[in-house]
Amino acid sequence: MKRDESSTPAPPPTPEPTLARDTPEVEALLRHYRSRAHARRQRRRRRMLLAGGGLLGSGVLILATLSVLPRARDSRGTPLPAPATSPGPPPRAAPDVSSQSAAPLATAEPTTPAVTKRTTAPPSPPLSPPSPHVSPERSTLPTVVVRPQPSERLTVLRPGDPKERVFDLFASTVERQKDTLVRIDGMRLRARGRSLDHPQVEVADVSIAEKSGARRYWFLFGEGQLIAWGPPDDWRGTVARLQVEIEYR
Repeated sequence: MKRDESSTPAPPPTPEPTLARDTPEVEALLRHYRSRAHARRQRRRRRMLLAGGGLLGSGVLILATLSVLPRARDSRGTPLPAPATSPGPPPRAAPDVSSQSAAPLATAEPTTPAVTKRTTAPPSPPLSPPSPHVSPERSTLPTVVVRPQPSERLTVLRPGDPKERVFDLFASTVERQKDTLVRIDGMRLRARGRSLDHPQVEVADVSIAEKSGARRYWFLFGEGQLIAWGPPDDWRGTVARLQVEIEYR
């Protein structure tokens, strides 16, 4: 029986099934895998390009903003460097409040309330009554002095001068000299009449200053023009010479 077993030949090995690589289904599957891998690589590359472009755009925007912002300049227009920030001094330790507050409390002394003293002012002296002859209102008023017209104004008169010019020359004036009011009375028209040569005659007078004192000068006008003038002693002779009929003394 051993011979029979040894003499029988062994069965041939079964060949392994092999996949035909040249079939259309395999080729289509390989192309599908390759296209998907290529698409993944393209998407990864686009994401990297977008990230790099975003970083580059942010840098450009920051540089543009920094270039637009104004920088501090000195008096000559030169930009000043940015201030360097230096670290501040280290924080100081808080003092021990308990040890400091205990010492004043131990040495504090009781304080006595301040006593205020009332001082009475001395009585003011009684006001003296004003004088019955001088009132307070009138004592502050300036003194009024009446003076005559200066005699120098007589030298500028000429016969035929208009009556208005003569009255303006000897007009009333008031001047203040320190605490004194100086009043000069002006010319006044006194009477009207007529004469042989003038149907309308007027006479005016005014006080004129002289060396011996003030004297009242007269001025005779005919139809609004100056005819004659002079002191009181010359009035009678002028009236007789010009045949003036007027009521004036």
